[in-house]
Amino acid sequence: MLLILVCIVVIPALVLMLVFGAEFLLLLLLLPFVLLGRMLFGLPWIVVVRVGGKVVGEHPAVGWAGSAELISRIAGQFDSRGVYPR
Repeated sequence: MLLILVCIVVIPALVLMLVFGAEFLLLLLLLPFVLLGRMLFGLPWIVVVRVGGKVVGEHPAVGWAGSAELISRIAGQFDSRGVYPR
């Protein structure tokens, strides 16, 4: 009975954890290169504006400071009711 439980539950669970763990480590390994590439080549970040889960705007921003400035400018465009101008 214990052997059946191990074969049906424990081994597949361990395999899944191993696969997800390996993918997560790969993502962590690639993340610095992606960030460095964006900074070196000036690729824009896309700032997505959502209201109630619905996308109402997308704006490109270059660099960390540029995206922070764009986010604060977009936040200032919302009116008192939380409506974003289209």
